[in-house]
Amino acid sequence: MYQWKSEKINRTHALPRLNCYTRISPDNKEIPWFLLSSNGLLRNSWGKYNRFLRDTGKDSLFITRYEAGVLFIPKFFINRDTFPISEETSSEVPTFLLPFDVPLTPYELDDEPHMDRE
Repeated sequence: MYQWKSEKINRTHALPRLNCYTRISPDNKEIPWFLLSSNGLLRNSWGKYNRFLRDTGKDSLFITRYEAGVLFIPKFFINRDTFPISEETSSEVPTFLLPFDVPLTPYELDDEPHMDRE
């Protein structure tokens, strides 16, 4: 678990309502994909598989709500395998701006995660 920090774009005190998923390279210079989505990792977000409904005699998927998201894949935008996220990576391709600071800031052992309510 990491602290929310976004000093680069001055958004540290503005926690996002959307969810961001990506995989950052070990050197913190590139990402192979980026997903910006409204979905969470809760059971309600993914639906529920109902085995054999009594009324119909068929299996079904019960969806309680719909979510939307955008998946950024570099091959479709810049014809490369990764997006640069560090200005020192590439001068020919614009840097992909992440909504959070990299490297990520881990919590200290005595920290407790909480929301800033200023």
